[in-house]
Amino acid sequence: MSVYAVTNKVVKDGIGPLSGVTVTVYDESGATLATIYSDSGGTSPITGSVVTTDASGIATYYAAAGTYLQVIA
Repeated sequence: MSVYAVTNKVVKDGIGPLSGVTVTVYDESGATLATIYSDSGGTSPITGSVVTTDASGIATYYAAAGTYLQVIA
């Protein structure tokens, strides 16, 4: 059984948290989209490896242990 860790990326500007911002997750090289999930069991993959920040500026996803590149747009 794989263990997936939660990642909570807080996106802010000089004023405060930004809601509705997209975060695309790539593998460490930045060449390939990472496999990320919406649940800790790794049963619900997130299509396109893109998450959107909530009202508090937090983008949450689960991934296997490793190093990832997060691109904010």
